[in-house]
Amino acid sequence: MSREPARILITGSDMVGISSYVKILQSEGHDVHTAFNGADLLELLAKYNFDHDLIITDIRIPGLSSYELGDYIAMNSGNDIPIIGIADFARDEQILMDSGESFTLIIEKGFTAGELIEAVSSIVHFDALQNNVLTNQQSQNRAQQLSESADNNYSNYVESAQNFVQSRGHQDLIDKFKNM
Repeated sequence: MSREPARILITGSDMVGISSYVKILQSEGHDVHTAFNGADLLELLAKYNFDHDLIITDIRIPGLSSYELGDYIAMNSGNDIPIIGIADFARDEQILMDSGESFTLIIEKGFTAGELIEAVSSIVHFDALQNNVLTNQQSQNRAQQLSESADNNYSNYVESAQNFVQSRGHQDLIDKFKNM
């Protein structure tokens, strides 16, 4: 299944980690931009007119809090850009409690390339999956079409069978078909 590439913005202070994330996501066909602190992140968001499908960032963004980021995006773009937060420790409850509202998903450092790709895909391709789901009305319309088609096929079958039986001179079978 061919998927549309996403525009992703990655920020954090770990240049080695960020460069590996960039390589992984670019190999998946995504358009990836990087920032190494909060000011650069906000500058890139403005430069691209908040036209990003996803932001991946350390939970602790140098020079910016997660709340400020979420509020800044909402106030300046009117959009909600999904954010994946990268935590140093899975059980850092205070960080998760303090920042959970601003993040769509939080993953722990040490994740594999496959886990990163899966996390990104679960977010950036969610809309595409939603677009493939039939609405309730579309489902009802399709069911009605199939029902009408089945009724027509059944009627055609009965008519064909009656013609066949009649051509063979079996009136008793014709009467049984009529009573069905």
